[in-house]
Amino acid sequence: MKTLAFFLAFSYLSSRLFSQVYIIPNAELQPSWTFPLCFEDASGARDTIYMAYDIDAIDYSIPSADTIFGEAFLPIDTSEFRAYWEYIYDGKAVKTLVMKNFIPAQINFNKAQLPVKFTWDAQLFYSENLPFPNNYPLPNAWGLVHCSSWKDFEGCQLDEYSGIYLTNEPDFVYTDVATDSILYQSEYYYFFENGLDFRILQYGTGYNWATIVENESQSFQIYPNPSDDFIHILTKENTKATLIISDMQGKTIKQFADVSNATIPVYDLLPGMYMVNYSSYESAYSSKFIKK
Repeated sequence: MKTLAFFLAFSYLSSRLFSQVYIIPNAELQPSWTFPLCFEDASGARDTIYMAYDIDAIDYSIPSADTIFGEAFLPIDTSEFRAYWEYIYDGKAVKTLVMKNFIPAQINFNKAQLPVKFTWDAQLFYSENLPFPNNYPLPNAWGLVHCSSWKDFEGCQLDEYSGIYLTNEPDFVYTDVATDSILYQSEYYYFFENGLDFRILQYGTGYNWATIVENESQSFQIYPNPSDDFIHILTKENTKATLIISDMQGKTIKQFADVSNATIPVYDLLPGMYMVNYSSYESAYSSKFIKK
């Protein structure tokens, strides 16, 4: 028990001590939480925009109120690939949004050669500086990206309510999840017309762009949890599936094929927390268990 307690405490501290801190360029004062979205188009051109949170931010309908945090209208560079937030005024646009309340915003691209790949640091969703309750060991927040009209993602349907959740802890099923990157692809792309709706949400909550269904225990069960020798997998499906046990860094530790309801040995695992991913052609589930 002492070993487990130490492991959990170490994991908790590590996720915060070793998480990257990002700096908004030209900000006189850095917000308490900064989330960069990094983009690269097919030509290799790159750009970054920032969504940030601070309790002292001012949420106006038009941004640039928080100039102290680097929020400002900047001249639009039409000569090369650039990403901007939706706020455009007199040939200028915003690259940094600082909020006290996370409201939806749209991302637009200029001079993009598609597809555009964008990436993020999911460890930032664990930050205690976010205005959400502590959800340890799960994240405190996640992102949500929505395909604006006539837009398309890999894996994102052209549907008013479709969306992709950004999280490295996909404890929900029947919804699209991306853990570290997405490819933006649109047949209808042209200057400042095709964008991406984006929002930061408390982990486990949804928005009308997408629905979530929690991985309820009646659909997929692991027991006993914690365990020191075997875990039992119980599902309502009759189909065979692949089961992968990985560590919390995503490294595969064990893999089993053609599994349905099964008993899996875990006595040879080191004490700590592990992820179980169960996938068949019908559905996919993920859950955690603790090896004592």
